[in-house]
Amino acid sequence: MSVKNCEKLEKSMVALTVEVGAADFEAAVEKAYKKQRGQIRVPGFRPGKAPRKMIEAMFGAQVFYEEAVNIALPDAYEEAVKEQELQVVGYPQVELLDVGKEGFSFKATVPVYPEVTLGQYKGLPVTRHVRTVSDQEVEQELLHQCRLHAHYQLTDRPAQDGSRITLDFEGYLDGKPIPDSRITNAALVLGNGRLVPAAEQAVYGHCAGETFTFDFTYPEEFKIPELAGQTAQFTLTLHTVAEKLVPFMALLYVALALGVVALNFRQLPGVLASIVGCERSSKRHSAGLRTFVLMSFASSVCMILDVYSMQINPDGTPILCAAAIIAAALMSGKSILFSSRSQIKGLTTSVALWACSVFGFAAGAGLYTLALMVFLFLLCILSCFPWIEQYLKDRSNHFEIHLELKNSEYLQDFVAVSRRLGMRIDDIESNQAYLGSGLSVYTMTFTICSAELKKYKTHREIVQALNSLDYIYHMEEL
Repeated sequence: MSVKNCEKLEKSMVALTVEVGAADFEAAVEKAYKKQRGQIRVPGFRPGKAPRKMIEAMFGAQVFYEEAVNIALPDAYEEAVKEQELQVVGYPQVELLDVGKEGFSFKATVPVYPEVTLGQYKGLPVTRHVRTVSDQEVEQELLHQCRLHAHYQLTDRPAQDGSRITLDFEGYLDGKPIPDSRITNAALVLGNGRLVPAAEQAVYGHCAGETFTFDFTYPEEFKIPELAGQTAQFTLTLHTVAEKLVPFMALLYVALALGVVALNFRQLPGVLASIVGCERSSKRHSAGLRTFVLMSFASSVCMILDVYSMQINPDGTPILCAAAIIAAALMSGKSILFSSRSQIKGLTTSVALWACSVFGFAAGAGLYTLALMVFLFLLCILSCFPWIEQYLKDRSNHFEIHLELKNSEYLQDFVAVSRRLGMRIDDIESNQAYLGSGLSVYTMTFTICSAELKKYKTHREIVQALNSLDYIYHMEEL
């Protein structure tokens, strides 16, 4: 293949004149023969077995030229485009110029990218438009993103503004149902205006499963004359109440962003403590493994940022590390205070939080040997958690149980038995996840008031004794 001419035409078009030599054309003719010989019948030969020369002698030497051109032309065109370094943007228009034993030639007209000659663009004046964004706008957008990614979770707490509810709704006038007033399993969010104000105010304060009524007076200009000015009674059955929960990662993102926006030394420790402790905010249990990991990560990031800022400004103050230390102190202090209530994990949690904080600082500062030593120390603390906690639990006056009763009617009897044993019930929480299972499941917090009971019985022995009651299906200490 050889390019005889490359002519630039108007409107970004190029005309290529390409010639394919005898050798390449002969190879294409051979391929065409092998492809078409099965379709050509020659007397005395089976289909596809006739020699090429026999076929050419009967039908002419150019019998395979058309198919040979179709085989050779695409490759020849691609090679010509690469050789001329053309940037084509479409399919070519091909014109066959000549074909014979010595080869063939063709002309391909193809569109290419236009050539652009840049003018003087350096030094041109540009006006920079800067739009200032206030801290309030940033906070509003972050809170909007939190609400956008929030989800609803069923709760046994009373309905309030923002709760998502499912209810049945029917109106009565003089004791008779109002036509077309019945609505079943309507799902809506309180406060968004879908309910009339009187109905919405009636829903507030009620829990799932309750049925209640309220009066509503239709306006005088109501479109249905029979109801205009009349006072009707509406019955509502509240099936479910769900509260809006913001995802953990959204809370983390917003807390970090607000901390960066504020960058106030007095506020930042509280922000960091909120970030690390947000996992515990909805539970009464102490920090989990994710809390320790997050504490290490936060301390490491604070150290890295402070080291970087000190390199830029040697006279600066490691404000982030100081804030992280105060945050760790706030969390560990709350954990210790927390241990005097219904849980005993606060002491070990406090030690683990400080170990995670030191580990994060060491890793962020590049002190990997120290970080490894602290990590091993942290593993020892975590491995010792079970027996330390059990020892401290038995020495504590407070413990928490998971209780499954065969019927809710036995709850009052269980409370009376517990009080006779010398225990005070600090908190009772019903577990709604077991509704419809036939069991009544509760989480209870006890305080041992009897000195004799505390002296001679451990928590495990007290639980085993209570578990022998006939109406208890299962009971265990948390």
